Amino acid sequence: MSMFPMLKRLQIWRNDVHLEIIAASTDFPPLTELVIHCDNPAPMMIILDRCSRSLRHVSLAYTQALVDNDQAALKTLPNLRFLSLRNTMRPYRALPSRFTRVGPNLEFYYGYGIVAPPSGSYNVTGLGLDQRHDLSNFSKLKLLYIDHRNNSLILDIVRDLNDRPWLCPGLRHVLIGGSRSLLKEARELLDQRTKNTGQKVDLEWLSTPNDLLDWWKKTMHLDRHQSCHLNKNKTFVQMS
Repeated sequence: MSMFPMLKRLQIWRNDVHLEIIAASTDFPPLTELVIHCDNPAPMMIILDRCSRSLRHVSLAYTQALVDNDQAALKTLPNLRFLSLRNTMRPYRALPSRFTRVGPNLEFYYGYGIVAPPSGSYNVTGLGLDQRHDLSNFSKLKLLYIDHRNNSLILDIVRDLNDRPWLCPGLRHVLIGGSRSLLKEARELLDQRTKNTGQKVDLEWLSTPNDLLDWWKKTMHLDRHQSCHLNKNKTFVQMS
């Protein structure tokens, strides 16, 4: 990693070998963004621990369960703004989150395959869901992302927002990750909420949760940094 002393963004896609090599590096830059899709999460946790003070955006997907020793690496991420976790274990089963505490600056949280958001997440302005969750405590919510293989769940949540217009009074955006066929009915429900509250809610379809971070940064008008993207077929460095 000494080859890239100014590196700020690191993305590793389905390449556990590269991930292990990077995790073993002794000269590690203070990353602000980490995007990892892997099978073995152990090297990922090492990188998280080394960059815990500098990380602002973290998007992780892994196919194996985290172990108890990983808890220490997840406790202190004080500058974190965006956190997306996707446990893609097969067979699918929901697991408790190892992120038991989140930093005071967290703006977005999404936990696919996670039983419930961690403590402190009620202060977020952006939330991702893949199961039913009580939204009554999310008074600061501006963005809601709903992603589930069962499309009826998406409509159930949107109906709830329409039937109880006092929920999430600051809501401005709803993203859905189900079938495009849901857009028409979901938009009609949100239009009815707009009539009831006077506050317009934009609806968009997101093809994959991998696009969440890019959508969030574009919305927040964040600047790009020097980036390194690693995947199974190629390695390259992208300069802004």
